[in-house]
Amino acid sequence: KASFSPALALGVESRAEIVEVELVRPMRALEVFERLARESLDGFPIYDVQVVPAPTPPLEKIIESIEYVFTFPEARGIVALVAEFHAAPTFEFVRRKEDREKRFDLKRAIAAMEAVSDVEARVSIVNRLDGMPKPSEILSAVFGVSEVEQPRIEIMKERVTFIRESPREERREARF
Repeated sequence: KASFSPALALGVESRAEIVEVELVRPMRALEVFERLARESLDGFPIYDVQVVPAPTPPLEKIIESIEYVFTFPEARGIVALVAEFHAAPTFEFVRRKEDREKRFDLKRAIAAMEAVSDVEARVSIVNRLDGMPKPSEILSAVFGVSEVEQPRIEIMKERVTFIRESPREERREARF
């Protein structure tokens, strides 16, 4: 049994996919790695395999943050938009779904945001108990990208950082 966590939205690329695999029998990490690498498709390299002791919460519950890079097809004033975001005391976004609303203060939901250039931004989204904004929602709220324009924006998932399991253990970063 295998599951990607969290699942990518349509049109989002990734250099940091995490796949949780449940095996029918115990296997060493090296054996799993070798078998997956042997069967993997071109363009889908396997970089690391870790055995996680049971019981462990689902991966989506222990993700601390996810970093994305947004690349726009033309100059959009990214530097100024990122500066506006940082200058604001709060930055509210409302997710509307059917008859419900969920409000996010993007200042609390974004761990870091930087303008790499006037066509590229790097954004690290925090996984909070009350939810996590989607990259498409950040594009809309911070960069003013309409739903129609969004397919023209390249979104690349670059890094996943997991929460610490104990105070002595360093934060684990995964880049696959």
